[in-house]
Amino acid sequence: MMLNIPGYEITGLIHQNPATALFRGRRIAGGKPVIIKMPAAPYPSERDMALLYREFEITAQLDLDGVMKPLALEKHHSLPVLVFEDPAGLSLEEYRSGNNIGLPAFLDIALQLSGILEKIHLNLLVH
Repeated sequence: MMLNIPGYEITGLIHQNPATALFRGRRIAGGKPVIIKMPAAPYPSERDMALLYREFEITAQLDLDGVMKPLALEKHHSLPVLVFEDPAGLSLEEYRSGNNIGLPAFLDIALQLSGILEKIHLNLLVH
């Protein structure tokens, strides 16, 4: 997917599923690293677009370690584009593809993820 979002330079695709695509990039003004999330389909459903708007509203109110902070909600060809701070890590998929995850590492990751989910639930959010 070739992408040209004004104000941003896209450096690579992180993950894509039928509903959304995640890209790594940087904001041209200032060079800040960002994660960009947008609909994967050129003509997404109203529901898919509404979910992205809602995700922005919710994450903008959260200040939790482990939850990416939204920087902006942009539009690209009338589609919502969420821009998040880039935590400068690897996606779990990237990490897993380069490593044989043993039980100790798996449990460590699982504990971190469950801790983040607990914080989200304590903020009365259900994912």
